[in-house]
Amino acid sequence: MRIALVCKRYPPHTGGVEEHVSALAAEYVKRGDQVSVLTYGTAPRLTEECLGGVRVRRFALSVTAPNFEYSRSMAGFLGTSLAEFDVVHAHSYHALPALSAALARPRALVFTPHYHGTGHSRLRSALHHVYRPAGRKIIDAARRIICVTRAERDTLLGHFPRAAEKAVVVPNGTRRPAAASSAAADRLIAEVRPTDVITVGRLESYKGVDHAIASLSGLPGHVRLHVVGEGPGRSAAEAQASRAGLAGRVFFHGRLPRQSLDRAVARCGAVLCLSRHEAFGLVLAEALVAGARVVASDIPAHRSVVADAGASRLVAFWGGRRADLAAVIAATLARPAAGQPVSMPGWADVAERTRALYTEARAGSAVSAAR
Repeated sequence: MRIALVCKRYPPHTGGVEEHVSALAAEYVKRGDQVSVLTYGTAPRLTEECLGGVRVRRFALSVTAPNFEYSRSMAGFLGTSLAEFDVVHAHSYHALPALSAALARPRALVFTPHYHGTGHSRLRSALHHVYRPAGRKIIDAARRIICVTRAERDTLLGHFPRAAEKAVVVPNGTRRPAAASSAAADRLIAEVRPTDVITVGRLESYKGVDHAIASLSGLPGHVRLHVVGEGPGRSAAEAQASRAGLAGRVFFHGRLPRQSLDRAVARCGAVLCLSRHEAFGLVLAEALVAGARVVASDIPAHRSVVADAGASRLVAFWGGRRADLAAVIAATLARPAAGQPVSMPGWADVAERTRALYTEARAGSAVSAAR
């Protein structure tokens, strides 16, 4: 099958959508599909490369302003080159590539919105309302809409009821922890203690790293926080830790190799997943697969992931009051180590289910089953 995956960013950029798209691409290549990724780049002109058998086209931006990034050349390519692809799979309601794909009117458009239902700042929340008519164009153009949790589907249908007949749920896949070691992993493991906690993800305000840092003031001095990830919120998080006199208890690691991250998660006392908004919660899911104890914000997506995995014994939900977080973390660390990993679908399973939806979209058939 000739598949176009359309997204705002692609590795080496990091994030949940980037990981989702790259994992699908890798699985499709294994099946012999011809996979092209159409994404935004940072160069002043189109660049092309082959990454792991995937043809990656990075289009130059016409508009570079945050929240409004747009590539005229990507839109033009989609409008003139649809014959190259059997199916176009666009990702993220919250970025403009999906709208460019919808306006090109491909015969078989599949859409994964990664939908949060709101923005992560006052400006972005306001833009959500302004953008909704454009969002309807994507919804109407798509033959299949793939939500990653039941909670995301419910939120989407609350805003776009007409999507009900074509919106299905296919969860994100998870990776098994890496077995191999490395020098970087060994150095990090030497720093991580069983009483430490860790938070993983892109450093943005809605991810809740500020709550994690603040919670240390209410925890014993031997409890330390490891922050893994990069993003625009890193400098603010570092300043917060310094102001609070916690610089010696908060460690910023930036991005880590998989082996290092997996071993740190296995060794630490708990994983903190404190986002205000998520469509799924990939860090939460992979922590459960690793058998780690988790403190998670009590949001619908997290509840869906935990319920579907049957993993309530591993997770303590936090209701969002900063004053309560330290107590929730302390109680979690006092529990016996979880130990038993949870079984969840891998990316090979997810790719197989998604690929079946591509076949349905190409045929124009009805949704095969309620999901």
